Amino acid sequence: MKSWFLHVLLTIVLVVLNTSHLHSVYAMGLASLIAMVFLAYLAGYRPLIERFAISIFFGFLMDSFSGGPFGLYTSAYIWIQVIARWVVAFLHLDNPQTVRLLLISGILVEKAILAFGLSMTGQGRILFPEMAFLVSVQIGWAVILGPFLFNWFRRIYGKLQISVTQ
Repeated sequence: MKSWFLHVLLTIVLVVLNTSHLHSVYAMGLASLIAMVFLAYLAGYRPLIERFAISIFFGFLMDSFSGGPFGLYTSAYIWIQVIARWVVAFLHLDNPQTVRLLLISGILVEKAILAFGLSMTGQGRILFPEMAFLVSVQIGWAVILGPFLFNWFRRIYGKLQISVTQ
């Protein structure tokens, strides 16, 4: 019960951070990175039902508040969970390079799904230079802060003694 409460609380905070209009493009990339680190942590350390339930809930909230086509974030987060779990099955999450690779692949998958969905529905015009800049800023945040944020999530869950068996 404690883990579900923490998941829901973190999800709501991340939705507010991601959907609020922050003044800096760099800060927006950081909020999105924290969400990606949370999804990567779920893929690496939480059971299947918990991972997918929180990913669907997170995607549903992001779809509801983002103003984009409904189901876009939900499908992106589900695919990120599938790909991240596949990567985690072969690589160890104790290595910071693995965490960086996992976050960069998650960022690329999310942005590719969002760009494809927006271009297919015609709801947004995608400017390649602007999107490339945003993706590169977010990848920069992932390379610099990704392993630290990932270990921070691990410490939070460790201090609260939320085990996988709960």
